[in-house]
Amino acid sequence: MTREESLEALCVAFEKLDEDEQRGMIRLIEQMKRAHTFGLDVRFDEHTFTFFIADAATNTVVAPPPMNIPTVEAWLDDYEKEAAEE
Repeated sequence: MTREESLEALCVAFEKLDEDEQRGMIRLIEQMKRAHTFGLDVRFDEHTFTFFIADAATNTVVAPPPMNIPTVEAWLDDYEKEAAEE
């Protein structure tokens, strides 16, 4: 599947979500982009159906599961504050 086909499939799937689910996906994507600015990845644990945060360069977990989206946001808030203080 090409990148364009993948994006098209993602758009179709997104349009099938209800409004609350769409907002949740947008919120998750925003946090993933935010984490990426710090060299981090927000990842999904398929066994617990929760999130965790890993260092993108080393693949090391820096914030283990279980995390939900509000917890990811709060963790990134703290990380951002610490980074600003340094």
